[in-house]
Formats: sequence, C-alpha cells, structure tokens
Amino acid sequence: FKLICDGLFLAVSKDELRQEAIALLKGLATHVFYVVTSVRENITRVDSDGCDMESFHSENLIEDAFEAHNHILDGKMQPLKPFGSFRLTGPLESGVDPFVFNRSLADSFSDNSSRHTQLAATEVLDLFFELFQLSSCVDSRDGTKSNTDTTSSGGEIIFE
Repeated sequence: FKLICDGLFLAVSKDELRQEAIALLKGLATHVFYVVTSVRENITRVDSDGCDMESFHSENLIEDAFEAHNHILDGKMQPLKPFGSFRLTGPLESGVDPFVFNRSLADSFSDNSSRHTQLAATEVLDLFFELFQLSSCVDSRDGTKSNTDTTSSGGEIIFE
C-alpha cells in the first residue's frame, strides 16, 4: 500500500499522469478517512512500549493521570510518549494499516525533488481538513448539521 501511495505521489510530477494521480490520491484519502472514523473504537494510541495511551486524550482525565503514566517521575517531567503510534484491532488487525497513507503523505511533503509532489500533498491534506470539518458538524443519527454537538467524529486521529 505504501508503494502504491508513493507511486501516485510521484506520478503527479508527470504532466500526462497528474490529473488521474491526484484523483486517485483524493479517493484514497477519502477512503482512509472513512475507514478511520468508522472503526475508531478499533484504534488505540500506544506508546513505544505498546502501552495504551488513550487516557491522555479522553475528557475524563484523573488528577494524577500524568503521574500514573510516567510523565512525572521523582518530581521531574519525563519525555513525552511518541505521537502517532497506534494498535489496530478488530477488522483493522489483519488488513492494511490505513496510517500508511499518512507516512506516504509526510514523505511527499519532505520530497524536495518535485514541487508538484508537494502541491499534491497539500491538496490531499486540504481534503483531510475539509472531511474533518464536515464530519465534526454532521450528526450521524439523522445527517443534519449540529453546531451544538461537541463530540468527536474520530477524524482528528488522522492528523497524527
């Protein structure tokens, strides 16, 4: 999957392939976003040791949460845990890791050999932002917009 994504980002630098490659990248980005938000309960943030870090992102933090997870040891602040590491369970456990697309997107931003590749990565990231904004204001029960709903769609995890 990583090779396919990288190949599509590279195809953007060819004039004759640019439009088709961007359309496929946007389609993949939309699919990845849909997968991540629809099975959010099967994605758990983990640290480098594989320990669950989900409590750091919940609204129900206990007062000693930072102490309990070794952020503070002997009164000194410890290094933060890695960002963007996940354990996939359920239907994602044996399939393709959807976060591979994120790694390909990040590689495209850091590719200095082609301006077109970076522009395509920017277009895809803009699409992610748009999808996130749309998903955070649509009530899943009846499809109507809800400005009072403060619950997360789960889409924020795609930005890690």
